[in-house]
Formats: sequence, C-alpha cells, structure tokens
Amino acid sequence: MLKYSFIEHPMSQLLKSLEDLLPGVKTAYALYTSIDKKVILNKYGEEEPISLKNKMHLVQKFRTEKGNHNWIRKDMLPFLEEQQSKKVKQLSLTDEKENNILCLKIVSPYDYLYDTFLIEINYSNFYSVSKEGENLTTEQKFIIEKLLFNAVKVRLETEYNNLKTHELIINSLKARQNKLQNEILKNKKLTKNYQKALDYFLAQVSKEISSQENIALSFSPACKAYLYQLDVSLETIHTSIINAVNVVQNLNIKPVKQIILEPDNLQIITPKETSSSVVKKTEKHNNVIEMLNKYEEAAVLCQDKGLKINGGNVARHCKPAITPAAITFNLKKYANVINLLTDKYDDKWTLLKKYFKPLQNVLENKGNKKVG
Repeated sequence: MLKYSFIEHPMSQLLKSLEDLLPGVKTAYALYTSIDKKVILNKYGEEEPISLKNKMHLVQKFRTEKGNHNWIRKDMLPFLEEQQSKKVKQLSLTDEKENNILCLKIVSPYDYLYDTFLIEINYSNFYSVSKEGENLTTEQKFIIEKLLFNAVKVRLETEYNNLKTHELIINSLKARQNKLQNEILKNKKLTKNYQKALDYFLAQVSKEISSQENIALSFSPACKAYLYQLDVSLETIHTSIINAVNVVQNLNIKPVKQIILEPDNLQIITPKETSSSVVKKTEKHNNVIEMLNKYEEAAVLCQDKGLKINGGNVARHCKPAITPAAITFNLKKYANVINLLTDKYDDKWTLLKKYFKPLQNVLENKGNKKVG
C-alpha cells in the first residue's frame, strides 16, 4: 500500500530503516511520545512496543535529562533492565570502552521532553573505521555521534515538517467538507420548510376545489415529490391543478367525486411575458408589476360588484382564480420589491393600497430594507 513515510511517527519510521543509515547497528531503541501523547518504546526489528508498566517514572526522568548526544552504558538505562541496575559510577578512561550505546536526543513536538534513539553499535562492522577486534577511539566516537546526531536531526525535522504540512492540508479539506455539509443541511432545512409551505398551499387548493366543485382532491406521493422540485410560481402550480381537475372531469361521463392527481395529470405552463401599461419590458421587476396589476384588476371587479376588497374576493376574481394563501405568499416573497415599486409608481394600485390588507401589511413593514 502506498503511503507517506511521515504518516507513521518519524521516530518509528526511522528506527525501521536504521540499517540503511547505520549498517553497523547491533540493536537499537526508539523512545518517544506519539501524536496522542502516549510514551512508546520500540526495539529495532520488533513489531510490538516494549511494555513500560511500572517504569514510566524512570522513562520520564530519563527524558528530562539534558544533552543532545553522548555515549552511555546499558546499566545507565534502568527502564531497559529486568533487574535493578547497579549504581552508576564515575568512569575512568579505561572504562570508556564500556560506553557502547549511542544516545541521540531530539525534543518532542508533542510533550517537549526528549525523544531518544539508543543505538548499540557493532564496532567491527561500522564502516570499517576500526580493525577487527579493536574498539573505537574517543575521537572516532565523537565524530560518529556528531555525524549521526546531525543526520537524524535533519531527517526528523524534515519528516515533522512534512507531517505538519499534511495536517494543514487535511484540516483545510475537513474545513471545506464541514462547510459543504453545513450548506447541505441548510439546503435540506430550506427544502423542508418550502415543502411544508407547499403542502399548506395544496391543502388550500383542495378546499377550494371541494367548495366549488364538490370534489375530494388529493395528491399522490409521486405528485407531491414532482411539485416539490418544480421551480415555478404558485400561480403556475394552481393553474396546472385547476386544468388537471377540468380534464379529469371532462373525461368522465358520470360526476367525479374524488380525484387523486398523479404527475402525468399536470401540465406545467408558465405564463408568457405580456406588455405592461406601467413599464417597458426592460423593467427589472416586470413580473412583480404584472402580479400587482392582476391583483388590482381583481380589486376593480370586486368594487364593481359591491364586494369587499379582501383576500378571498380578490383571489376568486383573479384570472385565473387563485387562493388567498397564494396572494399572501407572493406579497411576502416580493415584499422588498413591492415597497420599491409602490414608492416609484405612487399613482398605481390605488385600490390595493387603500383597501387590501395583505398589501398594507407589506407596506407597513418595509423599514429600511434594500432591494437587490
């Protein structure tokens, strides 16, 4: 499987590839803090980490001791000893050969204690710097520890930098994903609210049909799903439903008492743009002007018949007839535009402005809203 080397902890990764860096390695350990703040002790060539049970105080004490690189003995690492280690003594020059473990310390970016490599070297196979059976000199050891420390330090810093870059990219992708998810949830909420409003509108249309035609009108689930996804006005939907009911009635010899509309029953026809006596076709809000004109014409008819200019009467006298709920919905939907137009054309829609409560409510609540 392909993966970045830094996906694994850099200390663990470097320990596994230590033979490439250091052919003379006899055994080695990596002591470090993982990204989730756990202290790990791995041994070269073994998959499972070494248990640090009852040894954590020794480990953390060792990780606080300063010094970037030096040579030590195994008995100076009590957390590696099964038995209690002997007391550490001050070494003489003749004891220098016992210091055969190279200790390399790098500050951990996760808990700021020292992550440590402990490397036991096979002198006879270490780049042939010493003859068979001979130990490394103090000078040779110093050169080796400096070279290895710098090599390990550069390698780890590079891997940590790659890891930070990778985390930055991942966090950026997660942020974009969260933003997208929030937009999806927001759209779902808006869709749900629209569906509730449309359900209410369809219920009003059913009541209208029941009252006028004595027909129990309902909509199949497929029909509702079809209507939910339409991007048309409520007037268009209303007209399509009325037309569908008329078609069903005329296709039956006997009186129809119940109709369940399916998507195939509906023919969605959007109204064609017509000329306006108020404004040219180039007017930005021509559709709203035509809507107000239609309501004003219905109000005139109501006045001529001596009827009150209210939601029910105006709705019935619209051509084609619509529901009061549809009028209220449209006036609220285009409230900002309507306020702009009534200010711009103060001699128009006089009956609506004087007697029609749904429009008056919109005009009273205009505040300081701007029109886009």
